[in-house]
Amino acid sequence: MLETAPPLLEREDELARIEGLVGGALERRGALAVVTGHAGVGKTRLLQQGRELAAEAGLTVCRARGSEIEREFAFGVVRQLVDPLLLALGAERRAELLAGPAAGAAPLLGGAVAPAGPALTDASFATLHGLYWLLATLAEQAPLALVADDVHWADEPSLRFLDFLGRRLDGLAVLVLAGARPEPDPLLEALADGAAAVLRPQPLSPTAAGALVERAFAQAAPAFVAACVEATGGNPFLLGELLAGLAAEGVRPDDAGRDRVRALGPAGVRRSAAARVRRISPAAACLAAAVAVLGPSADLREAAALAGIGEG
Repeated sequence: MLETAPPLLEREDELARIEGLVGGALERRGALAVVTGHAGVGKTRLLQQGRELAAEAGLTVCRARGSEIEREFAFGVVRQLVDPLLLALGAERRAELLAGPAAGAAPLLGGAVAPAGPALTDASFATLHGLYWLLATLAEQAPLALVADDVHWADEPSLRFLDFLGRRLDGLAVLVLAGARPEPDPLLEALADGAAAVLRPQPLSPTAAGALVERAFAQAAPAFVAACVEATGGNPFLLGELLAGLAAEGVRPDDAGRDRVRALGPAGVRRSAAARVRRISPAAACLAAAVAVLGPSADLREAAALAGIGEG
């Protein structure tokens, strides 16, 4: 039976860098690290390991995750990170924190209403500066690790704050770990510029991917192992989903099973991709089905005609 969390292979360099950054935060050498890579390459696993390393070292760990359907909620990711810290304090201490240099963030975080100014959806300097001072003050009490996954789906004000904070971490006991896909977004590109430590985990080598196949299927035939590796390109998530599907179907890891590997494909990936296409519009789902029938060289005009939708 497959375990839910296979071993983390070929990530020694990334984990060593994160461990070094955790140590730096303890010595008030705060840093921002961005773990970037395409879907399924293992960003979330690295962030999980980062959280564990930080907690073991004594940092207070705060977690957040961007969501495709919540990116219109201003400062949503920041609130995920900061709210638990404030809720752990008494009302008197919260009021004290939000009345000092952090007052600019008070309206956002439920403190006293600040003087008239920008709307709470606005990533104004006053709000960003207030959030910065709040975290700086809290880090004086205990070092912090702020871990945010899927920030390519984060709301714009939260991204602006992570960038703002990342450029002001020197001298703070704060480590920021962010996971993101490499999408062409100016804010994401700014987040991963020279001020950040950028970690780029790669697909697994054929040796490592093959080891996971052999771990899931004892005495797997070389042809079966090679087919699994080829079908997933060493992507850890795709490989895990494929192996789970094969196990559920009772596929034998022999030469005959090799053909089933090529036909099956990772079920979880299919469901995820289909759901994302359906959320775009009904027409998008029809168009995707038409492209699947016509193949990768499909012409837009032909695909639209087959889908029964207008070319526009």
